[in-house]
Amino acid sequence: MINKISILFKYIFSSFMNIELLMIVLLSFILMYLILSKKGKLFKVLSSVIILLFLIVVVFYYHDYAGSSIDYFIKAIMKYYYFPSMGIYFVIIVFISILLLISLLTDVFSNFVKKSVLVLSFFLYLLFVQFLAFVLSNNITLSLDISIYSNVIVLSIVQLSNLLLLIWVVVLFLYKLYSFFRKKFD
Repeated sequence: MINKISILFKYIFSSFMNIELLMIVLLSFILMYLILSKKGKLFKVLSSVIILLFLIVVVFYYHDYAGSSIDYFIKAIMKYYYFPSMGIYFVIIVFISILLLISLLTDVFSNFVKKSVLVLSFFLYLLFVQFLAFVLSNNITLSLDISIYSNVIVLSIVQLSNLLLLIWVVVLFLYKLYSFFRKKFD
């Protein structure tokens, strides 16, 4: 770890251009920190413009790489949807369980998010219980992912669970976006 940090420092301070880039990024983040500490809308709009300009410049100069990265991300999601992993399926169930506990025990989430977590967890738990019952009654081994692909019912349950989670994430993102703009322009 220390070796990798020393390599990074040697690289950053090896040329004047790298030092300039370090200073530009550092000054940009200091400026954004100062802007975000202010309460006015002008400061928040200015920091948003700085971030958008940074993203536009990066995408403009590296448009081939940005396009291939987005393509890779979409392919990875589709690959996981069509060829799910049991480990990730159990992580999803644990993740939803933690979200459900947090939404029931704290006031961190809004009322809409709490209700959506409750509805999502109901359906995911229902599918998960059906999944476990089917696996146990048919003596299916879950240690190999091939066992998912060889059984249509198991594959359908896992894919439907993944689809429900994906739909929930998209709806939650759209709700947060709507709430942000409604608060911003009201």
